[in-house]
Amino acid sequence: MTNNTFPTVYMHLQLNTSSPDPIGFGNVSGFYGPGAWGAWFLTYCASWYSLCAHKTGLNANTWFYVIALNGAAVDHLRHLYALSALKFASDPGWIKEAASIGAAFTITWWGHCGILLQLFAIPFLSAGSVPAFWHGFVLVIGTLVPALSTVTIYWLVDDEIGAHIPALYWKGMSLNPAIGWNADRFIYYFTVVLGFWSLGTACSILILYCAHGIRYQLPEFWEETCKLFTDVFMFLKRMLWPRLSSPRQVGAFNPDVLKLVYSMVETLLMFIFMLPPVMSIWFFLIGVCMYINAAYFTKGSSPSQTCFFMPCAPQSIAELDQALGLTAGIFSFFVVEVGYPYLQRKKRQRRERREFEQETARRFELLPMPADEQTEVLVEAIQQAAGTSHTPVGVSGRDTWAAGTRRVNSGIVVEEGRA
Repeated sequence: MTNNTFPTVYMHLQLNTSSPDPIGFGNVSGFYGPGAWGAWFLTYCASWYSLCAHKTGLNANTWFYVIALNGAAVDHLRHLYALSALKFASDPGWIKEAASIGAAFTITWWGHCGILLQLFAIPFLSAGSVPAFWHGFVLVIGTLVPALSTVTIYWLVDDEIGAHIPALYWKGMSLNPAIGWNADRFIYYFTVVLGFWSLGTACSILILYCAHGIRYQLPEFWEETCKLFTDVFMFLKRMLWPRLSSPRQVGAFNPDVLKLVYSMVETLLMFIFMLPPVMSIWFFLIGVCMYINAAYFTKGSSPSQTCFFMPCAPQSIAELDQALGLTAGIFSFFVVEVGYPYLQRKKRQRRERREFEQETARRFELLPMPADEQTEVLVEAIQQAAGTSHTPVGVSGRDTWAAGTRRVNSGIVVEEGRA
């Protein structure tokens, strides 16, 4: 092996463990198989559903998602340290750890991104609710180990190791990957930066929360947090965007010309200041789209062979453990998280409607009836039972009264023509 090339490694690994297996593809755990991955992804979808539906109580799917993610992060660290030790000892068997690291890294990376996405969405979807706050708090705690795992790559993975790890490909693993900076290695550096940023953000949120005291309720903590960000934003606004009318002495001699010049200079400075971050964001978004297109949509291989969204694992969905894992995920999402609460809600609505109808009927039955009207009803019932009633069919005895009288209300009869 020369200084500029590595041993031949093929990008799209076949889903089998036959020889040759240069990077230890057959050693990948069934924890990263397609069925287990599908179940884990469904727990993430269920976590989003719980957040959007403002559900209260223990959210088991969010906990399952976070626990599985942290398990993958710990496994990622374990294989990284094993590979680093073998590499340091010049043991050629270090490359056998590459496939296991790639599978664990894929789960850790996408799970980490999923947590960050939910944390950004919680302020807009929570509406200040306490369950959403604790939902986010669990996610913040759950992102510490994955962030640490991605940061550790900076010290434990060099260019040679990184070129053999099957995870997040740009154009696939080159036959002779070269040492140094290239487009294929962009995701490696971006991963480290994102890990540092998210780890710092999570720690800052925890420190901020502890500074206000765990005994505080959500409104106080949320108010103080929003006030802090508002103060920072207003400070930056005053520093970077002063009002045009503030330097009144500048336009003392010729207000129109000097204010126009001042406005043009200020606009130019703001353009120069804002151009790098804005263009960086646009280039980043374009790069992400190009990355996904090149790595996932245009390679002509199955999703489980690109090692992009799904980890590369030798297991098949037809295997019993993988099929059971996927079935458990489907049951947890569509039955436990969505179906059962829906049936319970419909059952509660039917019960409330039935109780309302019963209460309404009971209230009507308890209305008082005059004594003479009760007597008329009783006599009419006896006569109708004996067949001696002279009341026309369809007319109750309560509706008949003497000539020259008029019924004003139930049980009230007055004579007509009286002054």
